[in-house]
Amino acid sequence: MNLNEVKEKYNILLKSIKLCKDNDFVEPVLIILYSAIDSLAWLNSKEKDIQKRNAKNEFKEFSNKYIISKLTQNITADELYAARCAVLHTISSRSINNIKKEIRYLTYANSPGAEIEGNEIIKLVNENAVCINIFDLLNALVYGIKDFFDDVSKDNNKKKSVICKAEEYYTIF
Repeated sequence: MNLNEVKEKYNILLKSIKLCKDNDFVEPVLIILYSAIDSLAWLNSKEKDIQKRNAKNEFKEFSNKYIISKLTQNITADELYAARCAVLHTISSRSINNIKKEIRYLTYANSPGAEIEGNEIIKLVNENAVCINIFDLLNALVYGIKDFFDDVSKDNNKKKSVICKAEEYYTIF
């Protein structure tokens, strides 16, 4: 397996997100999006043994480096991780992280206008939440993937690590 083959796996994920988005399948868009960040975080990590990985820290580290700065909303890696847990574990907006740690939860809008309206409603009802435009999150993922693979291509050790992990753990080619 080479780096282009690994990149192609993420291009396929982005194509599947587009298919879901074009058909207004919001939950599958988010499930694939957060799963993609999870898997990229694994590739980005220094841990070679998948059984020893700290997925939460990897996700937050990857998000801080490649996703958060590309969002127009002021979202933290903790909030993004809690949103990931909510979507992947319960297909909802709230996870145990939001409840136990009082982390803002994310709600999603399909347009800038709906995002503004959502945030106004959140303020009126005094919720500990923020509304984010799903397209903003998708753009952050697209550019995050590009930046990640640009970084990998410039660092031979990281490239070896990514390819090694892909060869060992990716079973569908």
